[in-house]
Amino acid sequence: MVELVDTSATEYRPPSHHRGTAIAAGELDDIRRAARDCALHRESLLNIPLVRRVFCDLNFRLVERGIDSQWSYAKMCPISVTGFNPFERSYFYGTRSHFKDWLSDPAGSPRAFNEGDFLVKEVLFMVHDYLHAWAYLTIEDLRPELHVLDAPITTECLDDLAFCHLLTEATAVVGLDYWTLCCVCLNDFCPIGTLHGPQTVSYQEAHLPEYRRFNPSFTVQAPEFFDTIASFYATGEFPGFDISDLQRSPQLLSWLRHELTYGSAQREVTRRWLAYLAKDSIALDSKRLKAPLAIDAPWKQQLMSELGARLWDFVKSGKETPVTALPVAADRKASTAKPRDWRFTNLSVSSFQEVDPAALAADPDSFKYFFGQVLGSVPFEALPAPLVKMIPLMLRERNAELVLHIFRNVDKLAAGAHEPRDLMVVN
Repeated sequence: MVELVDTSATEYRPPSHHRGTAIAAGELDDIRRAARDCALHRESLLNIPLVRRVFCDLNFRLVERGIDSQWSYAKMCPISVTGFNPFERSYFYGTRSHFKDWLSDPAGSPRAFNEGDFLVKEVLFMVHDYLHAWAYLTIEDLRPELHVLDAPITTECLDDLAFCHLLTEATAVVGLDYWTLCCVCLNDFCPIGTLHGPQTVSYQEAHLPEYRRFNPSFTVQAPEFFDTIASFYATGEFPGFDISDLQRSPQLLSWLRHELTYGSAQREVTRRWLAYLAKDSIALDSKRLKAPLAIDAPWKQQLMSELGARLWDFVKSGKETPVTALPVAADRKASTAKPRDWRFTNLSVSSFQEVDPAALAADPDSFKYFFGQVLGSVPFEALPAPLVKMIPLMLRERNAELVLHIFRNVDKLAAGAHEPRDLMVVN
């Protein structure tokens, strides 16, 4: 089970560098290596065992992006645009962000970096993204014949690959939220006054007696629960509860209402993402995007069970199951000949010449992520006040030509050296 990290034997000593100091190439890896066994401040986020394991795993990269996260902190941008790509095995963070500041002293107290509690959220999503990537490597290890990292994405195999991707989503949600954050109080590990608990679910282990009024055998803290969530994301069916149960229990409704919409949204986003990465065009109508995935094939049932068992050992017991650290998946790249979809394309390493205003006018969702990326690339304090006041109008009007005209000559942050072109900016 999860245990506190004992740092009482050695006194914490702050580093020689300070907040705001640039981290030289290679220095971040040295910081991460040192964090494996260095003394920690009592309030350090690295006292959270899962956070420390992720932070110290150099096979998982921390990649800086030319993004000012202050737009999200201030709720001026309707979305977070730092992005995610499990095939890159990376966590992306803004060049201007609390996470970037925290990297100057991760072993120390994070209070100076946690204004608004945003740092804790960013660090927890680092773990979430790590578990996605860990799950892909584990699936590759368990079922190499699937070639989940390099099989051609076609109409015929799209749903099988979507099933595997949803398994990685279930891994991140179950491993971090259900099996960790729903069971512990983060302030018991690092007493910094954080309000954060589970990141993507509203389940509470303390409400288990209420849930069991409707399903007496219901259990979350067991390896088999992974099958329940993975199956639910794939099919939309949650066994053991029905609509009348939700009507009679506000606590049950509060939890499952979110999950009911989350699974459907994940199926749609996953299919869109994989189709975008496919070399050839894959037609997806609205009905197929959200349609349930079949899970009755024996290999799918067995893979769910095996992955859940490994995740349980990894999260609950701290057990390391060796998996090959494969190179970044070269075949999981979108064709540059395809029309841009700004839900999945990194504007920071693209150009305004690649923007199609007519296509954005016809796709409000893509426009939202295009505009969010434009805004995120601008230093927060650099945008003139009159333009800041125009942000709500620009979002409503969805006029890409106007946005391009206004922002073409506005100073922007430089793209990071290792930013990928393909990003799941949609969230």
